Amino acid sequence: MLIVDRRLPFADLAARLYAEGWQRAADPTAPSPLIEDEPEFVEFQRLGARLYYQFDPATGMRQLRVAGPDGDEALAALAALAACLPCEGVERARELLRAPDVASRLLGLGMVEALGARESLDEVAAMISDASATVARQALHTCVRLIAEQGGAALRTLGQWKLENPDQSLIFLLAGSTYNKLQILRWLGHDRRASNADIDAVLRTALADPDWEVRLTALVVAARLRANQLLDQVATTALPQESADGVNTDERRMLRTIQLYAIELLQGAAVPAPSEAPPNTRALMHDHLLRCLAGDPVAHHEKAFLFLTSLLTPLPDEVPSPIVVPPGIRATEDGFLLEAHGIALCWVPPLAHWLGEELPRMQVANPIRNVVSSGFFIAREAGTALMDFDAAVAYCERLGAATGLKIRLPTSDEWEMAARGPDGRRFPWGNNARAEARFAASPWGVTGAVGLAAQWTSSMRDAAMLVRGGEKQWVCAMREPARRDVLCAVRLVVAP
Repeated sequence: MLIVDRRLPFADLAARLYAEGWQRAADPTAPSPLIEDEPEFVEFQRLGARLYYQFDPATGMRQLRVAGPDGDEALAALAALAACLPCEGVERARELLRAPDVASRLLGLGMVEALGARESLDEVAAMISDASATVARQALHTCVRLIAEQGGAALRTLGQWKLENPDQSLIFLLAGSTYNKLQILRWLGHDRRASNADIDAVLRTALADPDWEVRLTALVVAARLRANQLLDQVATTALPQESADGVNTDERRMLRTIQLYAIELLQGAAVPAPSEAPPNTRALMHDHLLRCLAGDPVAHHEKAFLFLTSLLTPLPDEVPSPIVVPPGIRATEDGFLLEAHGIALCWVPPLAHWLGEELPRMQVANPIRNVVSSGFFIAREAGTALMDFDAAVAYCERLGAATGLKIRLPTSDEWEMAARGPDGRRFPWGNNARAEARFAASPWGVTGAVGLAAQWTSSMRDAAMLVRGGEKQWVCAMREPARRDVLCAVRLVVAP
């Protein structure tokens, strides 16, 4: 892999490659480049070897990678190219990591990841708490990629650090917050198909974490990656035992079942064949859960499937931006702003969201399903004024008339997408009802979604309106019917 100086235009780079005997391969299906005369992907060929050029318009990074039947010849070709092209290496990447502007830091992270510069792991890990949320997310993503590489020298150094500091947590060195630890575990479970010694070290630390959601996620990842060396620790991992932990008796039984089936996989149990039969017997549920734990597709989406999905689905590193930001809405460092009224907005992107739940005593049925958002803006906080339904609708209409925007109440599904995020979590902050996190923001930045005043939606059940997030409705999937004359909060939506 070579990183070419981003200031070198493609035309000049191509001319130097032609001089070295490389010829550009025709690609009639290639899309038009975003930047004129700067294609994003080009293949060159020479004597059976192939050279892949990739350009990232967002950061300006230019990569060259050689492929061929003979590894030594490929390395020789790369060395020859490095002599005739202005290239940037690890030192330049580390300079960019320390740059004051966001664009340079993002480029530095991209270079570190592309080069596999595991010697930069400490610097990348420190950037997980960068002031820029975009940089922090990318740093976490790059950290996971470096961790997952087999046998890296930097990871062996960290493994030695762990041996010298047996009472300290390696995962805290790399992550710190519960959010970051969960993201690291989720990406490992999502990207890898097998464990290795370095991944085992991360999982071993996570299995002893104080947070039971981190422990359980590590347990599931260990089973999915067949981390057989961790069998004893998986078997003795502490699960939540009290209602104060945010799980009832039935859910505690489900978590214990997940642990037992994880042990089965680590002991070498085969993954059952796919089945269209609903898991309504003990044997069928056993096979269904083994497939869920292994990450294989299943035909039925029920409570245990959704719970495992919420543990193992990484939140996106990059959120698709709105194609058009309507006039009157301004982008800010942490979201958007409805300027005329000073209302902070969050963008819920057009991504698939897991909605619904199977819980006892749900007043309104809300089946588990996967729904794609159309993309919309929603108020970060609900208004403090309580009003009946007709007054809430009139309030949205007045704001819409004053701004020329389509302002309305959210549908029940939109409210749930904004409060829950895309991974099917139980609460806006995750699956663990830990007291210190109860008012944390959702993955899309929405705050105060549950535990406060109920909030109006535009959805109905029979003749009653549906409200969400009341004082006792902590679970995002819960919906409650309400008369139109009761007083509830308003969380407005702006349709793009």
